[in-house]
Amino acid sequence: MTLCFLCKDNIQNIVTIKSILRCFQLASGLKVNLNKSSIGGIRIDVVNLQRYAVMMNCNIMKLPFKYLGVPIGGSHNRVAFWNGLVEKVRNKLSKWKGKNISMAGRVTLIKSVISALPLYFMSLFKVSKTVCKELIRIQRQFLWGWGHDSKKMAWVSWNTVCKNRESGGLGVKVVEKFNKALLGKWKWRLGLEEEGLWIDIVNSKYGSWRSLDSIDSKKCESRWWRDLRSISGNSEGGQWFNKNLIWSIRSGSKIYFWEDVWVGITVLKVAYPRIYANSIQKNLKIQDFGEWQGQNWNWNFFWRRAWFEWEHTMVDDFCAVLQRCVINKDNEDR
Repeated sequence: MTLCFLCKDNIQNIVTIKSILRCFQLASGLKVNLNKSSIGGIRIDVVNLQRYAVMMNCNIMKLPFKYLGVPIGGSHNRVAFWNGLVEKVRNKLSKWKGKNISMAGRVTLIKSVISALPLYFMSLFKVSKTVCKELIRIQRQFLWGWGHDSKKMAWVSWNTVCKNRESGGLGVKVVEKFNKALLGKWKWRLGLEEEGLWIDIVNSKYGSWRSLDSIDSKKCESRWWRDLRSISGNSEGGQWFNKNLIWSIRSGSKIYFWEDVWVGITVLKVAYPRIYANSIQKNLKIQDFGEWQGQNWNWNFFWRRAWFEWEHTMVDDFCAVLQRCVINKDNEDR
């Protein structure tokens, strides 16, 4: 069992932690081995840290350290951060295993290793291009090397190998895209889940999941949040997330009228650019575009100018699309 305590830098907190461990021992009969425990500090004076270690009778922890198998305190942009993971993949796909396995067996082993072994790391950190190239090189050598030390010819390009079977490939995962999908799931969970301690912490620090679409970055942002913004935000390489996101309308309290995909297959400001340009209701949610009269929902639009005669057909088509949408004030948008 692993216990982790976080506190401010003062003696009272150290005494409190020691009391908690003592109460745990008396209540459960299990004694915490302090000789195997460590204490570390961030921006703490070395003298104070040594004094706390003497009080706790434990070791001083050095950064980076591992917690639940993940390095804490190191920079994941450095290649050395991934050395342990790369070495594990290399051991699983070692050359001596390739001598005794058929082509189908090697493909199966590559899929299982890449799908399982780096899953934990890739769901938390953005993999650098250098590490991606190294992982691809290990897979490619294992697939075509046949267990030999010398370099062997690759009969098919690696891009073709990574295609799905329907497209003529072998279905091997692309490391970079696999990493993007795993990190993009954090944005998905932030938008989907409404309760949870981790959601409250992230929202209080960075705002809602929609703040990932903001172009302006903050100086206090962590590298993890900046990576999440670059992968699944409005950046050039992150727009794939929003392009594949479609809302199911209920009350209209969460959906932005012009910017979100909730009717059709594209956003309304792109489908009807002239109507969007004439509207003075920008950056508003659906619930701000009308009101309830009993059980009936009525749309209210405000325009910069009156419509020209030749624009009425376009406006009628726009209104007909909206009239087909059913709004239910008792349920939340999804």
